[in-house]
Amino acid sequence: MVLEKFNLVIAFKLSSIILSVGLVFDTLNFFLKKELYSDTVGLFQYDKLIHDKRKYFKNIYQRLPYLFSFKGYFALMIIRLICLLLLLLSFHWSLFLLLFIIQLIFNLRNIYSLSGADQMQNIILFGLLIISFNINSNIASLTVFFISVQMLLSYFFTGFHKIKSKKWRNGDALLLVLNSETFGNSTFQKLLYNNKFISIIISWVIILVQLSFIIVLFINPQLTVYFLTILFLFHLSIAFSMGLNHFFWVFVSSYPIIYYLSKNSLWNYLF
Repeated sequence: MVLEKFNLVIAFKLSSIILSVGLVFDTLNFFLKKELYSDTVGLFQYDKLIHDKRKYFKNIYQRLPYLFSFKGYFALMIIRLICLLLLLLSFHWSLFLLLFIIQLIFNLRNIYSLSGADQMQNIILFGLLIISFNINSNIASLTVFFISVQMLLSYFFTGFHKIKSKKWRNGDALLLVLNSETFGNSTFQKLLYNNKFISIIISWVIILVQLSFIIVLFINPQLTVYFLTILFLFHLSIAFSMGLNHFFWVFVSSYPIIYYLSKNSLWNYLF
């Protein structure tokens, strides 16, 4: 049964809450591993930034030490955590604006370790900021479409690159990922290594789901719910097996927006 009363306000609040929870965990993770952000030692040390070979970034890091040094960045993460907690109580545009500015600084501070999830997080956070100004405006509606299309293209091209890879088609890529130092899981790796057929099946399921995700805007909204549920479980399993928790929160935060567009846009126009 389609959620009849599901409107943009509900979609906006749900997406905001999901993304905020993910950012809270991300911020707490910084506090747990803050020694990595020391000024002189650590993987993300400030000294490494001020010696960046790219002159443009180097100038930014050197001229704004109160933002990128350990003390400045630590204070910024405290402000971010406070904003996120307030966002769970209020959805005022000023909180989204401050969070987006902090996110831009976060991107510069972590320039060597950004992933596709960080890029999508930027897009979703910016989109939520635009919607928060006036949720009933035409710009808000266009922003919903923009967020959804960006997410659909992200899934499609990820699947497209996988299907072109022989290692993904024969299941070897999944084994390599599970055996890696960063995303490895020895238990699952051994299980799939001893059952290569299962590895192939899982690899193809991942590929086909990612390629077919683009159809959610053209199918019955009830089917969209099922599709999003499958993807929710897909990301949950990846977070559990590979530790990619950040991807889970970022991608799932777009689902209420995508469902709203599916329910209120193309399906109604076509049928």
